[in-house]
Amino acid sequence: MWDSNLTAIWFDYKVDWKERFKKEGKALIDFLGSASNKILDLGCGTGRHAEFLANNGFTIWAADPGGAMIRYANEHISHPKITFLKMDAYDLEEWEECPKFDRVLLIGNVIPHWHCKNELIANLMAISAIMSENGRIMISLSNYITRENKDQEISKEMNFQAENKEFQSEHIFGKISEKDTYLKIRLKVREKGEEDWNHFEERNVNLTVWTVDELIPLIEASGFRLLETRGKLFDIDADLNLSDTITLIAKKTE
Repeated sequence: MWDSNLTAIWFDYKVDWKERFKKEGKALIDFLGSASNKILDLGCGTGRHAEFLANNGFTIWAADPGGAMIRYANEHISHPKITFLKMDAYDLEEWEECPKFDRVLLIGNVIPHWHCKNELIANLMAISAIMSENGRIMISLSNYITRENKDQEISKEMNFQAENKEFQSEHIFGKISEKDTYLKIRLKVREKGEEDWNHFEERNVNLTVWTVDELIPLIEASGFRLLETRGKLFDIDADLNLSDTITLIAKKTE
């Protein structure tokens, strides 16, 4: 059985956040601009980007559809400049007393979970509707096209300790079709010092492959004008045919 609480721990510890922010922190801060800007981090996961940005003076609303992620964030991060919300893009139109956001971060590889053009446009239009005039959005997602060019499965393993538990995880990427890929997450957990693994689970996630050429017209059909493309957040000169990440920055149109 998939344990979302263990997944949140795994999600948080599988990333070296200190090293990550050394690389991308300045790019994020530069994008957000003035500390007076209102920021929405949509797909915030365990809230580490929100925490970093709040520590740099920004006021953040951090939202994620995963209840376990938001619970974990609330339990591990306490900051007066962060408001955590259990919410997805399609919930935005129901958000009473919603602020008008000057900057939106969509950097948690959210878009591959949107499986068709209509869904993508509808969600981006919902985001545009709660943004201020001249607001800007940063979108970052995995570039699965590089994996789609390979016929074999790609496996990545990881071992680490967290919260008195030992974790062993495996990511397996594989091809479904030219447009879709799959991700298998295999997770084993045991109490620290124990010999036997007492928890095992596997989760399958279907992800849609979006190319830059597909995304740009869809973003512009959703109430935005593209300003810039990058590889990783900090990699302005990346070759997008080779980069494992796609980042797009767009401005809300009037």
